[in-house]
Amino acid sequence: MKLKHLALAFASAFTFGSAQAAFIPVGVQNDLSFTQVTGNWGWTLAYSNSYSSTDSIDNLFANVKAGQWVMIGARKHGTDVIDVAAAAKIEDVKTFTSLNTTHSANGSEWYYNNYSIGFAGLGQTISQNQADTNGSNERSRLSWHTVGAGGPNQVPTALNYGGWRSGNNLNLNGSNAFDRVIFTANVAPVPEPETYALMGMGLVGLLAARRRKAKQA
Repeated sequence: MKLKHLALAFASAFTFGSAQAAFIPVGVQNDLSFTQVTGNWGWTLAYSNSYSSTDSIDNLFANVKAGQWVMIGARKHGTDVIDVAAAAKIEDVKTFTSLNTTHSANGSEWYYNNYSIGFAGLGQTISQNQADTNGSNERSRLSWHTVGAGGPNQVPTALNYGGWRSGNNLNLNGSNAFDRVIFTANVAPVPEPETYALMGMGLVGLLAARRRKAKQA
């Protein structure tokens, strides 16, 4: 194989690995375009249902695999606009938190218990009454009721009572104006720079060996 062909193969391998990685936004996002998320950013819609509906947690995350990145958000029904959204690994999203506490991941504060599930902006505190009622004018918050039997300090099993919050849009329990949305992304691991250096050294060694062999022939 000629030098330029080997170099092309090496460059193609690097490009292919990079192209597989979806864009992962850090922190809470507002006013995203649905087309941008599923097109330019490379995410796949895994779940969508009205804020007025109830559902099981199992069904909510039925299309999410272990280790996947998920983006949780609220879409204005019938439009291309995602009012608020945040992304994290599914294990971070589903990390159990006690009442009024959060778990920081990828620039957002996540909570997940038997009162409500959702997120707030990095460093923000929450007040679960039962959904998060802190910062009523803040657009960096999303809260969905769970409110199951046994009180807040239980792992949630269902979304009950619909709603409740999309940013500064409150009391959405019976609202059809917003949809819950969940997206997934498969993020291909990108090798560390040292790995690429070793690959390059291996390529140089292979070329040198081929040239020596050619001269001896």
